[in-house]
Amino acid sequence: MLIKVVWSSPKVDSINSMQLINILQKPYYSITYYSGSKLHNILADAQTGIIREPINKDQAIEIAAANFNGEPKIQSTEYLTNTNGHHEYHEKPLPAWAITFEHPTNTTIYVSSEFGRVEFFRNNKWRLFDFCG
Repeated sequence: MLIKVVWSSPKVDSINSMQLINILQKPYYSITYYSGSKLHNILADAQTGIIREPINKDQAIEIAAANFNGEPKIQSTEYLTNTNGHHEYHEKPLPAWAITFEHPTNTTIYVSSEFGRVEFFRNNKWRLFDFCG
């Protein structure tokens, strides 16, 4: 396997993990590494080795829609760079996209922009469980 590292990033001290993943029907290596004491993640095209940019809004919507049952319309999108301790997306990788669908369940799907994956779903049933639990 050859990974062509083409990016400007902080010094890589060590690789924490490397995993082959699928983003929008294309294979990528998700590489988590340490630079100093901070953990970073990059996505490298599994065929070319070229590092890709973080997931953008349109890609996040496409990823969220592919993981949602049905074809409801998008109600809102929000780019999260912090949670300030009050948002339902906490203790997960930031930045991330919150994609909320126009649907009776009021479902929001959270997509990590660095990892290119759905971190979790929140809907009315989960919110009730969180409130009562």
